Amino acid sequence: TDKVFEEDGVKELGIDVLSIDFTLDRFKQILNSNRRKIIKQVLIDQHIIAGIGNAYSDEILFEAKVLPFRKCEDLTNADTENIFNVKEKVFERSIAFGGESELSFVHLDGKRGEFHKHFNVHKREGESCPICGTPIIMKKIGGRSSYYCPNCQKEEA
Repeated sequence: TDKVFEEDGVKELGIDVLSIDFTLDRFKQILNSNRRKIIKQVLIDQHIIAGIGNAYSDEILFEAKVLPFRKCEDLTNADTENIFNVKEKVFERSIAFGGESELSFVHLDGKRGEFHKHFNVHKREGESCPICGTPIIMKKIGGRSSYYCPNCQKEEA
């Protein structure tokens, strides 16, 4: 099984977001070494952290109350801890709904994951924020669509 990690594509992946080695200290190190980058880009870059992706990053940043276009160097310790702690809750909720398989993936029983039906912000541009009612905004960041609530997600916590 160790040979899997030596395959092209796999060996270039960053630390797995669900790995026991992905600790708060490791997350802080990652943010520090990418301090000039935007948090959204760090979260979705599979060479830095593997497993988050676009939809999950939107949901994590929403629940952590952090704007997706903030630079890592501008995040407070509270922001960093919130992002780290919230990611587990988002993945647990995703698992409870069978994952996020809106497009082509199906489970062995033929069912699709339904987490996308329970997104707070991802792909909900113009809809009301489930917390405050403010319309969700979509902004392109690094060529990817990012969805956020301008009221709940602030420049600073």
